[in-house]
Amino acid sequence: MKPALKMALAFAAGAIVAQIVARAPRLWDGSRAAQPPADPAPPRPATVASAAEGGPVQASPPLPQTGATSPVKPSDSGAAADLVERERAERAQVVTLQARVRELERRAAASGDAAPEQDPRRARFHGFTNAELQAMAQNCEVRFDLPNVRREPFRLSPDLGARQHLSEAEQAKVAAAVDAVSKDVVAHLRTFYLEATGDAAGADTLDPQSLMHEILEKSPPAAVQAARTEIARERAGLPPLPAGTIAERYLRFITTVGDSLQSALEPALGAQQAAAVRDALATSSSVMSGCAR
Repeated sequence: MKPALKMALAFAAGAIVAQIVARAPRLWDGSRAAQPPADPAPPRPATVASAAEGGPVQASPPLPQTGATSPVKPSDSGAAADLVERERAERAQVVTLQARVRELERRAAASGDAAPEQDPRRARFHGFTNAELQAMAQNCEVRFDLPNVRREPFRLSPDLGARQHLSEAEQAKVAAAVDAVSKDVVAHLRTFYLEATGDAAGADTLDPQSLMHEILEKSPPAAVQAARTEIARERAGLPPLPAGTIAERYLRFITTVGDSLQSALEPALGAQQAAAVRDALATSSSVMSGCAR
């Protein structure tokens, strides 16, 4: 559902609740004020025996008691009428708001603004089933995740180690695995960049992210698209074609870095925790899709 529509529905529903809550104490007080106090029950006439006639006679009714409740004053009746009228107006407003909410819900359902079901692959960058890889190949789609690849030695933060429930020995092994993967990635990127540009100085000084960017930038768009199509086919189990362009060899390598790191972590952590640590260490992820038309 669109944010604006969600806000409208929330506002209308909140207004209904506010009207009901605000009206409740006033209606209670108004109903008590509108009812005239009950007159005390009149005393039953007393009877006394007449000595002369020998029959019962009714005694005179007692005089009104001092301080007895008086009838409702005209001003009280007017206030009660105002409350009743206000209640009627507020009730009509509540009905209008309820109708508005129903109309907004109907429009949302008719326009298809309900949140679509999320593709379960969208939250993942590894661990795909064969059927999912086949579907991704049909869309020429590749995706990959990378740890924090740097030229400097990797340092695992104590906070991340604690969140992953890693002992000190395990944290040291994780740091060593990331360091080894980073060195391998930098070496491959240097080779691809140097082949694409011939710039030896840049190959030795640019950070890994810049190297990756330049490798694709220096490749023709058609070559990048063809490379993506080929790598998607290979990941779905189809046999690779003979070695192709720089872009193809780059994508074939870079899409396996996350898997390589996870494999390096499994002997020390086990498969399940290695996958969790891989996800925690991933600082970048990429999705490339779309076939040539």
